[in-house]
Amino acid sequence: MTDIDPTIAMPRNDSTKLPNVPKAARDMSSVSTEPPFKAFVANLPYDASEEKLMRFFGHLDVVNVRLPLDKGRHRGFGYVQFQSRQGLIGALGMHQEMFCGRKIVVHLTGESHNDNPSSDNPSSDNGKGGRYRYDGGPCRAAGDWRSQSKSDSAFTDRGNYGRSDDRRPIRNDNRGPSRYDDRGPRREGGTTARYNERGFGGDRRSDRGDYEGFGHHDDHVFGEGIYRSDDDRRGGFEGGGNRDEPEMYRAPAVRPPSTKELAEMGESLGYQLTDAEIEGFKGHIMESLKLYNDIEGLVPPTLPVKYPRTPGYRPEPSENSCNAWYWKCDIKGASSGLLKGKRVGIKDNVCVAGVPMMNGSKVMQGYTPEVDATLVTRILDAGGQVIGKTNCESMCFSGSSFTNDTGPTLNPKDQERSAGGSSGGSAAVVKNGEADVAIGGDQGGSIRIPSSWVGIVGLKPTWGLVPYTGVVPIETTVDHAGPMAASVTDCALLLEAIAGYDDGRDPRQESAMTCPPYSKQLEVSLAGKKIGLLTEGFDGCEEDVQMIVRAAADRFKSINVEVEDVSMPLHTHGVAIWAPICTDGAYQCMIRGFGGGYQNKGLYNESLMTKLREGYAGNARNVSDPVKMVTMIGTYMEKNYGAHYYARAQNLNWKLTKTYDELLEKYDVIIMPTLPYKAPLLPKTTWSLQDRMKNALGMVKNTAPFDITGHPALTINAGMSEGLPIGLQIVGKRFDDVKVLQFARAFEKLQ
Repeated sequence: MTDIDPTIAMPRNDSTKLPNVPKAARDMSSVSTEPPFKAFVANLPYDASEEKLMRFFGHLDVVNVRLPLDKGRHRGFGYVQFQSRQGLIGALGMHQEMFCGRKIVVHLTGESHNDNPSSDNPSSDNGKGGRYRYDGGPCRAAGDWRSQSKSDSAFTDRGNYGRSDDRRPIRNDNRGPSRYDDRGPRREGGTTARYNERGFGGDRRSDRGDYEGFGHHDDHVFGEGIYRSDDDRRGGFEGGGNRDEPEMYRAPAVRPPSTKELAEMGESLGYQLTDAEIEGFKGHIMESLKLYNDIEGLVPPTLPVKYPRTPGYRPEPSENSCNAWYWKCDIKGASSGLLKGKRVGIKDNVCVAGVPMMNGSKVMQGYTPEVDATLVTRILDAGGQVIGKTNCESMCFSGSSFTNDTGPTLNPKDQERSAGGSSGGSAAVVKNGEADVAIGGDQGGSIRIPSSWVGIVGLKPTWGLVPYTGVVPIETTVDHAGPMAASVTDCALLLEAIAGYDDGRDPRQESAMTCPPYSKQLEVSLAGKKIGLLTEGFDGCEEDVQMIVRAAADRFKSINVEVEDVSMPLHTHGVAIWAPICTDGAYQCMIRGFGGGYQNKGLYNESLMTKLREGYAGNARNVSDPVKMVTMIGTYMEKNYGAHYYARAQNLNWKLTKTYDELLEKYDVIIMPTLPYKAPLLPKTTWSLQDRMKNALGMVKNTAPFDITGHPALTINAGMSEGLPIGLQIVGKRFDDVKVLQFARAFEKLQ
């Protein structure tokens, strides 16, 4: 093997003076060493116009090209004989999707007709045979080129190959026979040419004849069709066809960017691209986008819809107490199961196939899911009856109940006050007795806040215990779905029905999780157990809230449970740690990621993400104030600080999680007030934006920390003050939800 001069990308030889080689040749990345042909590798441009192809291959008269058919539906490989450079260029131009923007191996196979035998052309030996004309083209030879006397040539990369017909000139201009490495006759002009071992798997019977299995061949294009498999490389293309017949038009799923768009993008990104670079990127981007178009034709997996239903209806105010329902329906599940006879309300951020879904916002108005969320299917499989979609806050980003675009949800205990959010509708329908149980979601307290303020039981399960598949995300690392009910027993029944691994669809879950029969393990003795009253959880709470929760916790002493104060100073920083995660993270997932985000495995709801993208683009002005706030903070932080504070918060969250874990090694559960104050009044039109924002987000000091750490946390009514419920929060070890339910059931009986 001779040395390669990288500056010109051609072999050096003391007896050969090489011409200058254009830059395109220097970009070639490898050398073919397969005998018996002289070979080079070409990187075709992505926007391979005829002019650019001529620039690459205009130096060749006769070539043999190894076509790397391994893209998309064309898989396999073989050789095609081209009788002219125009034939090669035509073939490559017609099949850009297979060859352009990638390497092809070109084997020189014939004589170049040099009209100037005495020129400095390195392949000319006084005008005699075996000549190859480079003309400065993009050739990178495989092995030593030696032009020998009496018109023979040899390639010494892997020994002497290809002596040309006993030193007679090789001719490939349809004027006579030639031999290829003693591999059999090759006759131009209408008779047989064999491509044994290196051919397509058959004979070329004439210049316009057939390749076996590949359809019509016209000097430069093989027939089109679908190659059957990677292993079937001699049977050809399935249903090959005439190369003159164009492919059927298919509208592109992804429109390629214009030159102007690329220039604007480059400027906005600070790349300072030249016109040539823009055109180069344009070709590569167009090629890459063809892969995106390929997957548009593939059918993705989806979620099952197992039970018949009708779309239902939007209820009139007269049958919509507290404005708790967005939509009513009637979907009956299995004839038996844990939830047989239970009426279930589904929060309107959860997909129910065929039933309209708004997620509290005009951004999603008009969207109807085509799938049932996994937890909906499990409810129906357990015999539950889905009776409607419950109102929630706009995009679920509020702890109050006034941002829904259909109007505020009212607290059943006092309709001037907030029902809490974002799952306020679910809490209200349970409290009103319209549903036995309901589904809520929780990223900052959205199950526990409304449950506390209306006086029901609400459990935020361990993160990942209940699959979130088919529920609108806010931020993957804080998303929870869970049960809300009038009793601990019903809460446990619903959890038992919906918990468990979802076959890899939800990236929040671990496959090794186990789920005990929660409803059957509630009645246990707690004698000898220990409760820690988290002192930092009481700090900053209204005085009556502190007194009622402490008095409620003291009742456990009557059943021989030890109750004592415990301090964990890091708890006071829990909201500060949660804020960047649930603000910057929500911006990336809910806003920029269109309700799906990136970098997670699992099942994405494509139609929902499309609706959110369209909704944000066309209706952004009408999003709620909390969503605007999230978007503005997220945009500002990303522009000025990148992901620094999100990363810092997640790192601190690891520390916070471990600190709670250590505390829960000493105590079976820890207890604190669910919320620092009782249900507030709903905002009036005279309130300032700042006052409304405080009403929406000012109550999460004890709820938000456990969303980022993932510990199970349950609220149960501890008592009343001024006619309003006050919640007691019980927190346990991760995946020890059953113990949290056991303590809640014991307290329920003590009342």
